[in-house]
Parts: sequence; structure tokens; C-alpha cells
Amino acid sequence: MQYWGGGYRYIVQDNKGPSSARNAGIMAAKGEYLYFMDADDEMMPNALYVMISNIKRHNVDMVFANHEFIDIIGKKGIADDTNCHCFSQKKDVIELIKNYANDPKSFKVLHAGWNKLFKSSIIKNNKVLWDNVMNVDEDNLFVLDYICFCESLYYLGDCYYRYYHYAQDNFQSKKVYLNPLEFSKIIDSFSNILAGLNDSEVILAGCYAEWAIWRMFQISAYTDWDEKDSIDMTRLAFSTLCSDARLQESLPYYTQKHDDNPRIIPTLIKEGDIEALVQTFKNHVLKLRN
Repeated sequence: MQYWGGGYRYIVQDNKGPSSARNAGIMAAKGEYLYFMDADDEMMPNALYVMISNIKRHNVDMVFANHEFIDIIGKKGIADDTNCHCFSQKKDVIELIKNYANDPKSFKVLHAGWNKLFKSSIIKNNKVLWDNVMNVDEDNLFVLDYICFCESLYYLGDCYYRYYHYAQDNFQSKKVYLNPLEFSKIIDSFSNILAGLNDSEVILAGCYAEWAIWRMFQISAYTDWDEKDSIDMTRLAFSTLCSDARLQESLPYYTQKHDDNPRIIPTLIKEGDIEALVQTFKNHVLKLRN
């Protein structure tokens, strides 16, 4: 660990991936709050000042905010269109996560670890760390694992972060092929928060199927459709997903809430028609790119 001017510290270690680096930062941190961001994104002016002011003013366990984005297919926009809101009680937090599990794609502001202010005490006292094994979506898991110990949250409707997703140049995301079922950890974290709710099993089953189809889209987006080896990796990943008993059991509870993927996909998964799935996602992704 070395010290920089103005009291800043930076840590040098062997490259063990982003989660390991973030965990090293957690272990070294001495302050009351923690904030994570990606090296290629932008924090808006006064973001930390506004977040710290609100976490103190509302006496909550986490502040999260809206953000601007340029996504995997080059689409630009704002993640959310709702106003500031305080989730002041545990039941409010649980209701938020229930709605998130029921429709993950409508809660982009909760997906990532950046643009959020965390309490160091909650992270350290409960040993909430970044998963060193997951190749993608480790942000989702970290945020949910943290919220499991939260009694209250505050949402800022204004944008305090600009997220750039560089698609095919994102080396870490290309590892999505390696373990296509690792998203199940995220569903298990949802389960920890929603434990005891009467309809949690149905919601979680639908969420599992939603995330599996989302994973297929992610894989397709990173596929080089001109390279046989890349297509073969996609075919193998799709086969792994279709063979997953938990996914097959979850499909009857899945309801497509957005028109962002062809509606025939659940049927093709149920039938295990890998070639039709590959062709369907190829056509879909190439259409989006054009």
C-alpha cells in the first residue's frame, strides 16, 4: 500500500480480477462510507457530497442513485424515470426487492455496485465481500448481499453517474461463457431477502427463468457470429442452460414483461432446441446491432 498526496492511498497487487481489488479496498478502508466505481466511467460533480448528505439526513443504510448509460448495443439513455424516494422501514426495503425480483429489467439502478454509498460498518460486520469466482454480474450479487442487512434505503432520482459499456471490448464480460449458471447465486441472494413471503417461491422461479434468458442474450451479444469457435461456445453454454433442471422447473412461472427478446425463446428452452435458440438469438442480436 502506498500513500498519495492529500491523504489518498492506492493499493498495488497482482491482477486477480476486479472483485479481489475491491475486496482489498474494503479491507484497507478506514472511513465511514464506501463507494465503488469503474475506471472507465464518470462520476457527476458533487455526487459524493449529495450522497453523504442524504445518507446522514435520512439516517439510512444505503443511498443509490439514477445514472446515464451507453449500453451494450450502443443505446444511450437514463436508467430510471422515478423521483427521490425513502424506503424508511425494513418492510419497504423488502417490497422494493420483491418488485425487483419480479421484474429485474425495470430496476437498472440496482444492478451495479457503482453509484451507491454503502456503510463500511455493515459491510465489515457482516463480511459482505465481492465474489471472486463470478465472471459477470458480481455487482448484482454484492448489492443484494448488502441489502440483506439493510433496514432502510434512499433513492436519488437525479443522475450522479455516467456508465459506459464497451460491449465486445469488455474483457471481463466475455467470460460470460465460462459458467452460464453462476447467476443462480443472485437468485439465492434474492431468496435470503424475501424469505417468509407467501409468494416468494413463485416470484423467485420467474426471476430465475428471466435471468437465464437474460444470460442467453448476454452470451449472444458477446458472440462473434463470424467465428465458428465462438458460435460453438455459445451453443455449449445454451446447452448447459437448457439442461438445468431448476430452469426447466421455473419456466411455467415465467412471464415475459418486456419485448426485448423473441417470445418463442421459453418454448425453445423447454424443448431443448439448441440450434433454434442459437439462430433465434443470432438474428435478434444482429438486428439490434444494425
